[in-house]
Amino acid sequence: MSIITEILDHRLPARLAELNTFIVLASALEAREPNSLELKIDADTYSISNARLLLDVVADGAVVIARTLLQFLGISYSASTAKLSDMNWKADDVSITQLNLSPVTPAIATAGWPEAPQRAEDLLILCFKTGNKVSAHFTTNRASTQGATISELREAFDLVTRLVNRSVYQPSGRDHVGFSASGNHGHIVITTG
Repeated sequence: MSIITEILDHRLPARLAELNTFIVLASALEAREPNSLELKIDADTYSISNARLLLDVVADGAVVIARTLLQFLGISYSASTAKLSDMNWKADDVSITQLNLSPVTPAIATAGWPEAPQRAEDLLILCFKTGNKVSAHFTTNRASTQGATISELREAFDLVTRLVNRSVYQPSGRDHVGFSASGNHGHIVITTG
């Protein structure tokens, strides 16, 4: 399998699925916390004593993946300027350039959305700040000190998903990665009752 096929067919969709899992489940898990919940897999039912046990895993994974996807596209964050910047990849980094596509600049990443460019920039910066200071390292920061609410992170992860689709799948002439019941990448269905 070529690196291009691996990235387009496997690695990116799997990472976007992590963001989608947060988008779909985080609010329900937060509302359930600190109560227990059950997860049924085949014939086994798992009793989880506190919804936070699952929420933290989903949240930490998604925020680090969002940061990783942005870096893959060519976007970094400078804490000294508190601005998005161009990514300087290391020799072993996998990047958008391996797909024969140009890196995405911060200006391109924040333009052309229903959100105003400043709002788009704030959402992308949230991915970096939360990934860097809350999930990927132990620091004195918490999600609340970064403004990383469930609703803000959902918006940020949705924007990252749209950005990956616009920057990678659209120019590659491939179908966007989505998570609907009719899609190829799986989905999470909410059944009430």
